[in-house]
Amino acid sequence: MNSTDLSNMDMDKFGCLDQAKRIWAVAAIHGQSSALADLHEELVTKFQAGDRLVYLGNYFGRENTAVETVN
Repeated sequence: MNSTDLSNMDMDKFGCLDQAKRIWAVAAIHGQSSALADLHEELVTKFQAGDRLVYLGNYFGRENTAVETVN
């Protein structure tokens, strides 16, 4: 499998975004649910059909807002 041939990729283990128009990536949220909500408000004005939003990790950490962050 080369970098562009995804035909043998195990789709149960990995997501595939090859049909995405644009990919928006959010990293290192660190429990900052209000900042994440602000980001979502900004993205909704720019998001287009075919776009995908990916959260890369570090959801929890600096603030005690685990439930708010996930919701």
